[in-house]
Amino acid sequence: MSLAEKYEKYAKLVGKIEVCDKCFDGMDKRILLGKGDINPDILFIGHAPNENYEGKGTVFGPYSPSGKIFNKILESIKVNGKNNKKTGFTYWVTNCVNCSCPLCYEGKGLGEIEQCKKYFEEELEILKPKILVFFGKESVEHITGTTFEHTKIFKWNSYVCIQSYHPAVRPANFHWDDKAIRNLGDKISSLL
Repeated sequence: MSLAEKYEKYAKLVGKIEVCDKCFDGMDKRILLGKGDINPDILFIGHAPNENYEGKGTVFGPYSPSGKIFNKILESIKVNGKNNKKTGFTYWVTNCVNCSCPLCYEGKGLGEIEQCKKYFEEELEILKPKILVFFGKESVEHITGTTFEHTKIFKWNSYVCIQSYHPAVRPANFHWDDKAIRNLGDKISSLL
């Protein structure tokens, strides 16, 4: 698929998402779409925009706490043993849920991942990345059916995948310190 075709298909996908009203029933709908290189080597996948619309319109916004961790993860990824700034790799960042739904954060979710799954699958078909990095239990379990295990590498459909704690989550006995960031970066690097 040419770049022009990818951009055209993505614009059509955005149009579908903008008119979707399955989870909202009259509530405020705040959309947060993916962004990055439309020919990504890596697709980073979160769950949904957080209740505060973190990053003001950007998935893992650079000034948000999770965005700062995400940027450190990006910096830790190496290609052929060299820092990514020298050799480069392309990436796209998205969520498996495109909208910030207030009920989702009150524990009254309406199956939002299932509602958005077709949009996620269409986005995946347009992008065709080499590697999928799932951030968080919700995204990996609901999209792939794989049980969550931090830094587990697995195959799903035709994709090589790795799963990780979400940068915003602080589970017991885990901290996003330099060692944890480097470990995830090394695992991703090994897949490039």
